[in-house]
Amino acid sequence: MTEVASWDPLTEWKDAKVNWVKVDISPEDLRRFTKRSNFKGLCMAIGNLLLLSLTGGLAYYAFSQGQWILMALALYVHGTFCSMMPNAMHELSHNTVFASRWLNVGVTSLYGWLFWTYNPHFYRASHHKFHHRYTLHQGTDGEDTPNYVELSPKLILNLFFNVIHIKALFENVGRLFTLKPTSMLWRV
Repeated sequence: MTEVASWDPLTEWKDAKVNWVKVDISPEDLRRFTKRSNFKGLCMAIGNLLLLSLTGGLAYYAFSQGQWILMALALYVHGTFCSMMPNAMHELSHNTVFASRWLNVGVTSLYGWLFWTYNPHFYRASHHKFHHRYTLHQGTDGEDTPNYVELSPKLILNLFFNVIHIKALFENVGRLFTLKPTSMLWRV
């Protein structure tokens, strides 16, 4: 199999006509399924942040005490919880978690600071502009991923060792501090 060429959705994007299927659901059911709650949202967000703090603290404690097996286990559990951060960012970017908009924006910003690989404002713009209009349509979806993975030595090495993205850290922190989502450099 050949390797899929990567593309930049912000510069190489092309419009596409998508024939979407409309699901038949009553307005009452839709309202019931999408009801927002400050209490439930805070319980989930605070619970998630507590789990992150506890597992991260346990990993640090094990490291400081030289308990390497406990540290490895704690880091594994901590990494498992951290891997769910994109899901939280996804739901928060839709403003559908909290009934109060200010609470949704505040928690989205907090999660954006904690999960530094995603600038929450840039992610929201990209997610709504490209992904929800063109989900999995090649060349149009900004989050497009191939529907297959070729297991290769390079992929296996990347799964284990390609985890620190220093360049992305500096770019995203710079965007958070200096640029507005409407500025041209935001998209660079």
